[in-house]
Amino acid sequence: MGKQIGMWKIQKYMPNNYTTLKKWFKDWDNWTPCSESSIPQESSFMYYENEIPKAFMCYYKTNSDIAVMGFTIKDREFKDSDRALDYLFNTIKEDAKSAGFNIIYYSTDNVSKHFVDKFVQHGGVVTDNADAYIACMKLSDNINIDFFECKE
Repeated sequence: MGKQIGMWKIQKYMPNNYTTLKKWFKDWDNWTPCSESSIPQESSFMYYENEIPKAFMCYYKTNSDIAVMGFTIKDREFKDSDRALDYLFNTIKEDAKSAGFNIIYYSTDNVSKHFVDKFVQHGGVVTDNADAYIACMKLSDNINIDFFECKE
């Protein structure tokens, strides 16, 4: 899977991208990188500009109709992350919906406000639990998410 428009493109994650992810984790104040085996091979995507990887986003497939949003990381020097997040979110939503998922679930700590705001811009609803955000996004109109107790 790959989409390209002009100088940017989205491609499925490839195992050779792991070196790049490890570097990005290190660049972000020595975050501990996830293990390579924890990256979902079929539902991870890289954003490129001019053939250079700039951002990554993934989701985890479950045996229900709920997909779970994974981690997102970018090259720390990359300044236009809003565009990358928009393209990656759209790719994740399309991919999850075509895989039969009706909801994307996401939770994070309270330092990820920018990402949470992007999640909302793409149709998600969020509840703020003081120290964390819990969010969900409907991929199908005939799904009720009231059981998440999300507030708009």
